[in-house]
Amino acid sequence: MDPAVGAAWIGAGIALIAAVVSAYMTLSSSHRQRAVDLVVAALSHMGGGSQERSAGVAALRALRGPLDKRPGHFYKSGWGLYGPAVGQQLFRQLMYLLNHGKQRLDTHEAESIISMVEWLLKDNDVLKFCDPGQRSRLVASIKTYAAETEARLADPQLPDGQRATLLELKHLSSGWVRQLGTRGGLTVPPEASGST
Repeated sequence: MDPAVGAAWIGAGIALIAAVVSAYMTLSSSHRQRAVDLVVAALSHMGGGSQERSAGVAALRALRGPLDKRPGHFYKSGWGLYGPAVGQQLFRQLMYLLNHGKQRLDTHEAESIISMVEWLLKDNDVLKFCDPGQRSRLVASIKTYAAETEARLADPQLPDGQRATLLELKHLSSGWVRQLGTRGGLTVPPEASGST
């Protein structure tokens, strides 16, 4: 083979490899930026009322993908950076709903509470919800909320749909308290967990 032809083939191969690497980097960067933009947009919905909060949680869950799998390749770095911020936002929204929400015992808010607590507990590797103080305060708030739920369930006028949701939340709450107290080697102080 003519040395000029060989050099042309080598040059073409190097150019092709450079083009593929450049395209990959551009695509990867574009996907990462899109993921970041979507996370920020979804978080912006978490500051409003119950419908905004519900939309924000749904958007974040859609971005995250199935909880039983790690985030996808292109979203992994985005969730590595922003997952802990999402975890903190979920914690703060839960604290507000559990303690101050005007309609916190209504079906739509109780369903939001179920969704957010379940996410925090099932996706701790991504959300990094590990602060013992926050976990302890969340346990105390869940226990207070569960007691309020018990009182609301005693109302014979309570609609069946709301009763079903509150019964589910009451059923789940004791498991949440256990998980929040022991997940990842953390132990909730006895006064917060109800132990003696």
